[in-house]
Amino acid sequence: MKLTRKMILPRLLIAAFLAVTILFQFTRQQAAPSSADWPFVGGDANGTRYSELNQINRKNVKELQPAWEFHTGGLREKFNSAIQCTPLVIDGVMYLQGIDLTTFALDPATGRELWRFNPQRTRELGLRSRGLAHWSDGKRNGERRIILAIPDGKLFSIDAKTGKLDPKFGQEGVVNLRTGIERDIEKTSPTGDSYVAFALPEKK
Repeated sequence: MKLTRKMILPRLLIAAFLAVTILFQFTRQQAAPSSADWPFVGGDANGTRYSELNQINRKNVKELQPAWEFHTGGLREKFNSAIQCTPLVIDGVMYLQGIDLTTFALDPATGRELWRFNPQRTRELGLRSRGLAHWSDGKRNGERRIILAIPDGKLFSIDAKTGKLDPKFGQEGVVNLRTGIERDIEKTSPTGDSYVAFALPEKK
């Protein structure tokens, strides 16, 4: 039987649809965070902001109560800053920033501070941040780094376990991104200094 143009087109459309569906499912599986981790500001590499955790749902969300509150400090009068980011959760540890860009590691169950890192910025005004980034060597119990950038033009690599700078990154853990740039890049939302975690009340 000779295939005509009208017979081939529907088959091509079906094949294309199936290919796109399979690719979407594969990409979602590859990008989905494991367990309770939130390793990207957007949740996963695709920025879906989706989690498969189901303890909190439409039925019980109204029952949420504050579980702990953490004050980062750093809030000052007339302090021009905008920290618009989501904390990261990696291997059971929460990483977040304060309004002055100090970075913290917390126990997400209790809010207990594990370590803090002060980038010792030189620019007091115009602080901006879209969040932290995370790097891993992909090995179990291997190297983990928290990547922090500040308006001074510096990029920091912090050991996720200790909060210390990674001496193998740049110059003792720091890279100056303004080095070699000829033009002046000095002039290129609501803020607060608190993080509040919510949890369902324990059933008696």
